[in-house]
Amino acid sequence: MSMNNSSITGIILAGGKATRLDGRDKGLLVMKGQPLIARKIEQLRSVGLQILIVTNTPQNYRKFDEDMIPDLVTDIGPIGGIFSGLTHSQTHLNFITAVDMPYFSETIFQALLKATTRTLSPATLFEHSGGIEPLFALYSKDCIPIFDTFIHQKRYRLSECIHALKGLSIPISTEKAGNLFVNVNTAQDLGVHE
Repeated sequence: MSMNNSSITGIILAGGKATRLDGRDKGLLVMKGQPLIARKIEQLRSVGLQILIVTNTPQNYRKFDEDMIPDLVTDIGPIGGIFSGLTHSQTHLNFITAVDMPYFSETIFQALLKATTRTLSPATLFEHSGGIEPLFALYSKDCIPIFDTFIHQKRYRLSECIHALKGLSIPISTEKAGNLFVNVNTAQDLGVHE
């Protein structure tokens, strides 16, 4: 099965509370002269993806002129953002990432896509020494019913939901992943990666 990347939506989760940043919007933090949201949009556009931002503060992102939607269920963490993005996406296959993950690798993204199209897995995620990485992953709309069930049962642990999806996990070494799965939770984190 061959796939044009324009038939994939890049869903950026930008709805975190940023409690360790005094409530400042992580997506607007500047790294290497560019807001994290602009950096993430540029990365996803570079591989030809459509863009959808899941945010409960759309006023902060209007100037980036991308499609935005709110969480369908608020204050439940990334499980809610993924569910909202998948539900609103116009494409069957979707790349999920977070605004506070400043790094991207086209080579590793293409490996993820190749594994997904080869196996037709409902979800394809990398697994490394730290565990499964749910926010640099491909999810199909076939995952929606499982996310919906978990949310209705008030089971918000993303790791449990991911396990129930029975997706494909691809091993990746720490050396190969490098900074790919780093996320910015504090101003100090941002300073380290500046």
